[in-house]
Formats: sequence, C-alpha cells, structure tokens
Amino acid sequence: MRLVLDHEKDHPSRHAVARCTVARLMRGMGLRGVIRGKPVKTTVSDKSAPCPLDHVNRQFHALRPNMLWLSDFTYVATW
Repeated sequence: MRLVLDHEKDHPSRHAVARCTVARLMRGMGLRGVIRGKPVKTTVSDKSAPCPLDHVNRQFHALRPNMLWLSDFTYVATW
C-alpha cells in the first residue's frame, strides 16, 4: 500500500500542524515515512589490520603559525 499526502501551499484546506503531532498520528496508525536513498556506511573496520602510525607523536609545540597541520579522515567514501 502506498499513501502520498501532499497539499499545495495555497490549498484552502491547508492547516498548520506540528511535526510531533503528525508523528504521533502516524505512529498511532502504524505508518512510517519513506527513507529515500542508499544508507551511508561510514566504516568497515578490519580488526586484523595494523593501526596507522602517529607521525606527530601527539607532542608538539608550534614555534610559528602554520608549522604543523593535522587532519583526521574518519569518513571518506573510497568505494
């Protein structure tokens, strides 16, 4: 079963309703919203792989601006 509820902005029967009210009514009727798109899979960890080296050794003192820049890419789509 597919149910689509859509109203034009200028429709005479349009009413302002809080999102929580819609959620409560839909929950009461057993309805769920459609989630479109592919779910994002952020991490596929390999427990047997070695950890990357810590090149900064987490102990550094910047003697001047822009001496050391760091980044941590925990989510990069590589597939």
